[in-house]
Amino acid sequence: MTKAKNPLTINLMVVEPNNVLRESVISTIEKYCSKIKVNASCATNKEAIELAQVMDPSVILINFENLKTSNFEIARTILKSNKNIKIIFYSIVERYQYVEKSMNAGASGFIDLGLSTESIVSTIKSVYYQLSPFVVKVSHEVTGKTKSWVGKLLFDQLSNDEELILGGMLKGYSSAEIADMTSKSIKIIQRKRIAIKKKLDVRTDFELLFFALQEGYYKLENYTAPD
Repeated sequence: MTKAKNPLTINLMVVEPNNVLRESVISTIEKYCSKIKVNASCATNKEAIELAQVMDPSVILINFENLKTSNFEIARTILKSNKNIKIIFYSIVERYQYVEKSMNAGASGFIDLGLSTESIVSTIKSVYYQLSPFVVKVSHEVTGKTKSWVGKLLFDQLSNDEELILGGMLKGYSSAEIADMTSKSIKIIQRKRIAIKKKLDVRTDFELLFFALQEGYYKLENYTAPD
């Protein structure tokens, strides 16, 4: 017998190729709202289709711009199998021109991750409870900073070692992997990670990745979905 869903819990699936961003999205949302549980996450469209059938999530968050095949077609494929699933496309940078395509694909919402956690969570709830036929929430800011000379000054503070470590952090490497890559101890890498965030005035890896993207320090094409 199939186990009934908890009506008080929103089961969420996150589709995001970047490990750092995926884990940050999950932990941020779950810490902010106890009624949202991430019961599945993956990096590719193929995994998303398979997991959607097995895990039966209430809502799926999909980063459409980092995946290799058409996310709009993936949305249609998922909804064809289960029309009750709600899909929200999200973007790291401004992609407002895709809002209409998202609607046409059957999605229930479109957001950018520059929004506050409260806004992201409220969008998920609005979509789940069908408070609106389509929810759009976008922001012109990511971490409260704007692309300017200020960002350049902050990044210019980093030493050569810190820039190398930052590169590893943005690619989702663990402290142990970065230590091996730089021939330094794990404790030194852990201290450096804290120092880098302090210099860049960010608190989490989530904010760090956004700020680096916003300031042009790190490009979206630097990471792609696995085959």
